[in-house]
Amino acid sequence: MKRRPKKQKPKPRRAARKMKPRKAARAVERRSKPRAAAPPKKAPAKKAVAAPAKKPGAVPAGKTAAPPSAEVRKLRSARRNLEKQLTAAVQEIGLLRQYELKTKILESELEKRTAEVEELRRRAAERPREAGRSDPAGEEQTIQRRLL
Repeated sequence: MKRRPKKQKPKPRRAARKMKPRKAARAVERRSKPRAAAPPKKAPAKKAVAAPAKKPGAVPAGKTAAPPSAEVRKLRSARRNLEKQLTAAVQEIGLLRQYELKTKILESELEKRTAEVEELRRRAAERPREAGRSDPAGEEQTIQRRLL
């Protein structure tokens, strides 16, 4: 028959240890039900030496690397070329987005100026013309000066 181990009194918490004995006893009493016994600890496993990070296709130390086959070299070359093309395409997309934004801004400014020119021409046409001054070229110059 196995003997059951005696229940040990729980140790007072660190804060309770620093208190006066009477307060420490109360702190222990206030603690909720005693904790369950922790499962037995396993023996520590042997620590493995961390291996250096391996590159895909890398040969372990001590073994000689066979030269890559022609097909592998061809595939690697194709991959590098595709990555370069992708990088160039992404950069071009970024530039095109900037140009698109600039174009939208310029188009909106052009629309505003066109509307302003139309308004100035309309006002000029509505103005009663004086007898001595009916020079359309002079009016056009006035409009151009106002736009600048």
